[in-house]
Amino acid sequence: MSTTISDLIDEVAATPGVKASNAAKSEMPQLPLFEVNTNPDGWGPTTVPSQFLNRPYAPFNKSERLWKIADFVRGRYGNRWNDKRFDEDMDETFHIVDTGTVKPKGFKRFRRRRFTPNRWWNRNAQKKNVAEQSKKFKRQSGQSRFNRRRQQWKNRLYRPRDNRQYHVRQSSVKVQTDWKVVEQFELKELSNLSAPAPKTTEDVLWCGHLEYNDDRFDKTTTKSPVTLERITDRQFFYVSTTDDEVIEQLATDGKGNVFATDVILSHIMAAARSVDPWDIIVQRVGSGDNKTIFFDKREDQLDYLSVNETAYEPPSNEDKESINSAFNLSVEATTINQNFSQQVLKRGKERKDFDHKNPFFDPEEAEKGTQPAAVGYRYRRWALGDNIKLIARTELHSITKRKSKEVYTTCFALNEWDHKLAKTAEWRKKLDKQRGAVLASELKNNSCKLAKWTAQTILAGAELMKIGYISRTNRKDRSTHQILGTQYYKPTDFARQINLNLKNVWGIVRHLIEICMKEPEGKYLLMKDPNKPILRLYRLPAGTFDDSDDDE
Repeated sequence: MSTTISDLIDEVAATPGVKASNAAKSEMPQLPLFEVNTNPDGWGPTTVPSQFLNRPYAPFNKSERLWKIADFVRGRYGNRWNDKRFDEDMDETFHIVDTGTVKPKGFKRFRRRRFTPNRWWNRNAQKKNVAEQSKKFKRQSGQSRFNRRRQQWKNRLYRPRDNRQYHVRQSSVKVQTDWKVVEQFELKELSNLSAPAPKTTEDVLWCGHLEYNDDRFDKTTTKSPVTLERITDRQFFYVSTTDDEVIEQLATDGKGNVFATDVILSHIMAAARSVDPWDIIVQRVGSGDNKTIFFDKREDQLDYLSVNETAYEPPSNEDKESINSAFNLSVEATTINQNFSQQVLKRGKERKDFDHKNPFFDPEEAEKGTQPAAVGYRYRRWALGDNIKLIARTELHSITKRKSKEVYTTCFALNEWDHKLAKTAEWRKKLDKQRGAVLASELKNNSCKLAKWTAQTILAGAELMKIGYISRTNRKDRSTHQILGTQYYKPTDFARQINLNLKNVWGIVRHLIEICMKEPEGKYLLMKDPNKPILRLYRLPAGTFDDSDDDE
């Protein structure tokens, strides 16, 4: 059954409620109508259109390779992906469209040859210029080698700091919730401080004894090294400020109002260069005009020397059992420094005793065959102005004879542990001829440690500072070492060489003292953030870091 659109329109017009005027119907344009075939049995047309009658039809499946007809890519570039499916069941009568360019037959490119009037003359001229060409090549190759080395140095010096392998360091002490931050400032701010050096310095007390330097060690070279001995019959002391009975007596007598040791003061002076975490206890006692400050340290704090603290890739403590971990290297460097300071002396031959004996040595230890190390303790006082009198215990290590004069000297040791891991030049090859380059490398990797040694020498009033270069006999063994060389420096000249401003270091000390003087009486902790260049001053509750807490 078929229904036309005109029949539907007439049926709608006959419906009640619908009015269609003949005039309006005659005015509407006549559109061609088409028939709608309906299939009551299913989906699809009921009859075949006339244009498709008597046409052949072949059914196909989805697996048929109809895409071969339009395979222009393979026809031009071949089987590029080496797919075997393209070559399977290939019909011999099937042809791929060829899209390549066809060159005309008989066409041959012709390159015009340059005309030379006398080829033999040119060949002879080339032979005459061989020397000049070789010189030019050597000069260009030398310049390229120089430019390449210069670029390597630029990349090394100016490489981005983001590529540094940062190590997450742990704080030197765990910050408690009841600690209150009093002051906080960045280490860069310390570099801008300045204060004049004290004009007057006086000696308050002398303790201990000193021995004379042995000149034989001054001639040590890498070709004739000296084995570093292990000093076991001498005892070293690392006594803090409040545990020193001499300082306690000086504070009772009112000789000063600020007390510290040279180790603590030098660490404060070099705080702007420090990277590792550290802390110093500050005790404010008294009120009014009787205010007194004690800069103190906790047990085992600031006693060990750092190794490559300011290096681009400093040692880490991830593998604590490794001999090259940060802690093991610190213990090794401290032991080397102790042994070196006693080995370079004329032990048991000449010595100079001061007014008082070593205040930390127990006479009962002498019966066991041990004696105190040859160290002179020099208690000095500086007037910093504004009624600030600083007293500190400083250390001298030896006496050096210069012609007809005897000068006090401090002794320190730089150690080479593994030049491959540290990525530095090998001392045995560079120390004798390029000692300045070795020292510059150490200044880059141990800037804070060298600044502390220089500050300790200046505080002690020593005229010379002796530095030894100690290296492992085998870079994989930390138990045996050799002395490769020694060098004397004047502390003021060495301070300028390492860019240590004396006005700046005294400005840091003066600034921290003034901050602590303004605070009320109590105990404080000056601590460096473990992973940021920030220095904080905490106010501690009463009883913090007492002996009972340490025992627990």
